Amino acid sequence: ERVAAEFREAVRVRKAAKEAREKVVSLCFEAATPVLQGIAEAGDRLLVGRKRLAVLEREIAGIKARAMRPTIAAVAEAAYARQQDFEALQTAQQQLARTRR
Repeated sequence: ERVAAEFREAVRVRKAAKEAREKVVSLCFEAATPVLQGIAEAGDRLLVGRKRLAVLEREIAGIKARAMRPTIAAVAEAAYARQQDFEALQTAQQQLARTRR
């Protein structure tokens, strides 16, 4: 009789412990759900922000490239003019050298 009562008590304690563990797990999930949802939403906003940033960076690069075109063209024209001046100077030096001979 006493052994049977101890066995029933042990079964009841195990069942109560199992129920308590399940309740703790359930409460943890309930508490964590809003936090996890917040993290997921923040991640979504971050992803959208990164995509928007990439678009803006491409737009800025395009604006810079368009802004630099006149400068690049002016530098190229100046380099071409200097090359022309250099070639004219070489030609004049060669002609002078021929006439001195």
